[in-house]
Amino acid sequence: HTRFKCDWSSDVCSSDLTLLELRSSHPALRTGITAKPTWVPTSDSAHVFSFRRRNEGGELLVVLNLSDETVAAELLCDQLMGGTYRELFSGASQALHRGARFILKPWEATVWVSEK
Repeated sequence: HTRFKCDWSSDVCSSDLTLLELRSSHPALRTGITAKPTWVPTSDSAHVFSFRRRNEGGELLVVLNLSDETVAAELLCDQLMGGTYRELFSGASQALHRGARFILKPWEATVWVSEK
């Protein structure tokens, strides 16, 4: 039985720790059945998968590039809460709404947290 050791200063382990902290702190991830994931269509569904999860305490949007190419895609969803969202890893802020555009590197994942 080998125990996994992680260098928490590395990018990979730091990202994992950030996700674990989000899991325990964000209301949309703590509420169980009332905050089910909902698919969010994009203009490039062949390469980009996205979903949101929300409740009265906020909303998360996850956008994933599932290809080995850089892709550009727009959100085709009118059900987002709207307003400004902060990207979890970079700290960038962006207004998210139908038509919001993303450019994603190969295999890139972004996690957007609504700002209240």
